[in-house]
Amino acid sequence: MVRVSRSEIIRKLKADKIYKGPLQGETKTLKEARQLYFALTYIDPTKAQHTKPYYLSEETKKYSSSSNVFKLFDYQEDIKSKLLKSIANSKSSYRAMLTLPTGGGKTATAASTVLELLSEGGSSNCLWIAPGLELLEQAISAFKKIDAINQFNGEILIKRSYVSKSISPTGKLPIVFSTPQMLNSHYKSKILHKFDIIVFDEAHMAYAPTYQNAILNSMGPRAILIGLSATPGRTNLKELRPLSELFDHNIISSDILSNKPVQTLREMGVLSYLQVSKIQGHEAHSFPYLKSNRIAQTSAATIMINKKRFHAIVRKIQSKQTEKTIVFAYSVKYANAISAYLSACGIDNGLVTNTTAEHVRADILNRFSTGKLNIVVNKSILATGYDVPAIKNVIISHPVKSSILYEQILGRGSRGPKVGGDEFSSIFELDENFEYHGDPISYMRFKNRYLVN
Repeated sequence: MVRVSRSEIIRKLKADKIYKGPLQGETKTLKEARQLYFALTYIDPTKAQHTKPYYLSEETKKYSSSSNVFKLFDYQEDIKSKLLKSIANSKSSYRAMLTLPTGGGKTATAASTVLELLSEGGSSNCLWIAPGLELLEQAISAFKKIDAINQFNGEILIKRSYVSKSISPTGKLPIVFSTPQMLNSHYKSKILHKFDIIVFDEAHMAYAPTYQNAILNSMGPRAILIGLSATPGRTNLKELRPLSELFDHNIISSDILSNKPVQTLREMGVLSYLQVSKIQGHEAHSFPYLKSNRIAQTSAATIMINKKRFHAIVRKIQSKQTEKTIVFAYSVKYANAISAYLSACGIDNGLVTNTTAEHVRADILNRFSTGKLNIVVNKSILATGYDVPAIKNVIISHPVKSSILYEQILGRGSRGPKVGGDEFSSIFELDENFEYHGDPISYMRFKNRYLVN
């Protein structure tokens, strides 16, 4: 641990509600937790800015029809068939939003569709956009797993723009993987490249004008734009309209899943049944409270300083330390505090936030996915699309106002036995989020509104 002066500690911690609240106490555990919290919050983040790239900037994937590594479910084939047919009948550029419930396999469906389009020869490159390294690496993993689905005997060039800092589609059949932030940065710098296929994962975020301008200016004359989202909409109508227009009010889902896609996938064994339980603690926010507008003004102060809430949460995590558990914290500082306290108790855990160094983040998630680590703590960086099938428990430390975010969080524990998960998974929360938002319904929350011009 880096040594700091007493005056610096006092200055930094004077206004820190977490340090002065739930971490206060004279026990050995709390004293050690405060030291770890200080290091995580005020010292360690600087290390994230000085690390070498963890991933290769380019790699080639060769395909062969000799082995079938991965097989799509019937509902995925249904969506893929719809997309390919619609694209073939399109006389100009084509835009659509591909939607499946979280855990239903949007990425694999889209990856298989992209490979088919490339193998047909009408398209020669692809830009794959996702708002995070984990999502991009999972997309690359999906491309590597797919072999005989498309009978594609050839190779593609995987290009990581977040390593090379380039979005140029050079090479034979390149698929460029980029964050929307990087794409927008290149657009502002007037470094423009045209793509035949553009895929935007977590496309409900694409309503922002800055992202839309970058996307539209990256589309070739007959480009194909495919959005991916389990919740393809916005609760704010002013945000929903431009999002819907970007994808031509065109939403592609599977008829096989009917109008109850989540329930159908549970019955198929693709998704797990959720068992939602309350964490016994004080100052929990009730359904009427969540429904009111007071949450934005008062929840921050309540959560940050309330000792009983904090210790109720860490006790629940301690009770699940032998099972694969992912924890969602109210803020990065709160995540730091939870991780620090667990470490002070001798409980191995991984902390993943936007300040975590790339190589550390990758190592934590690799250990978690391979069973070498049971507990991962984050704010919300792993809520969107992070896929580890065997997650048994999801622990939510705070009230969640957004229905979209809540469905994404629940989705981390939704993988069923057909895809390596369990028939049942457990959700633990202090507040009445489930009573407020209800059971996930995925795209049915937005489908009717989305199709209105």
